[in-house]
Amino acid sequence: MRGHRQLCGLRNGCSGSERTGLFRRITAAPPLPCLLISKVFSTFPPYILIFRHINVGIEEIMADHVHQGMTRNWIVIYLGSFLFIVIKDVFLSSAP
Repeated sequence: MRGHRQLCGLRNGCSGSERTGLFRRITAAPPLPCLLISKVFSTFPPYILIFRHINVGIEEIMADHVHQGMTRNWIVIYLGSFLFIVIKDVFLSSAP
């Protein structure tokens, strides 16, 4: 019998990482058209989803490729402060 990978949406047969990956893909795609179409304050939830998706993605990449724990922590701190500045600028520029 050949080994094969079962494709399963959000069924119980999926592992937690497969479910999490699918959830990230679902939450990453819808906000992009909203950001391109309108620049009003109603885009607040999509901004939150996009920044959260960026942060989680970069942390996963660092967990895979940066093996020194202290370096990874410093990068997370600097990334968090950079994203805080970007989020502040985005929200202040889109305020009514």
